[in-house]
Amino acid sequence: MAKHDAMSIYTALDASAPTKGALQVSLVALVFQGDAKITHIVAAGGQAIAPNAELMVLEMSIVIALVAGCWR
Repeated sequence: MAKHDAMSIYTALDASAPTKGALQVSLVALVFQGDAKITHIVAAGGQAIAPNAELMVLEMSIVIALVAGCWR
């Protein structure tokens, strides 16, 4: 539904944490407005467990949406 509304900003996000070793989590966020992609971010999130990585990427995508002008 949001994809068809030019005023809507929506995100697609994912985080991945390795199951072995002390490696960094990877974070990916895509931000769209209507049919257009506003931006995308790929980042390393440091050492974290999967639930914390998901929260990091969620916060990252919310900040990006706010900077893009979303206020609701």
